[in-house]
Amino acid sequence: ATLLKTRKNPSLILARELPIELALSPSAYGVQMVAKSSLAVKKDHRIEQLSSSDADQIYALARRTQPGPFASRTHELGDYIGIKLEGRLIAMAGQRARLPGLTEISAVCVDRRYRRQGLGTAVVKHMAAHVIENADHPFLHTYADNKAAISLYEKIGFRIRTGGKLLRLDPDALCAFEPTPLAQANTV
Repeated sequence: ATLLKTRKNPSLILARELPIELALSPSAYGVQMVAKSSLAVKKDHRIEQLSSSDADQIYALARRTQPGPFASRTHELGDYIGIKLEGRLIAMAGQRARLPGLTEISAVCVDRRYRRQGLGTAVVKHMAAHVIENADHPFLHTYADNKAAISLYEKIGFRIRTGGKLLRLDPDALCAFEPTPLAQANTV
């Protein structure tokens, strides 16, 4: 991750470097959530580390569940974990942006047929434990109107830190999060 400094906003968090002249356009409103210091994390034996050999399944699950912008190589930005059933990936979480002391949990996906079984909770808690083991503090983003995800993350131990505009360079790649007043982020 890097910071994009512009005259308008000196602290846009980016997943990759972009030319300073590039104009980013708002695509949606989101919230940034951070783990509380008392976050209860645990690892789950059903979860396995995903690798480049899982790339097709990772991309397919992201396409089916639409967790947010996800390109075919997004999984290369950090570690990814998942739960498989009979060899098929049904739940996952990964990492995207990394800043000193912080790691973003991203691409939290659960196949629609397997929702409400605790799989989302399991992958988020497992990834949070992984981040904390590496002496970082977990944070994540979600769409402001995704009440189910916000509720899940709050139950796990995350809290809303701020709202903001999700900025995109193209339809498949989230490039930045621009903090805005929280009240504006909650209007969709």
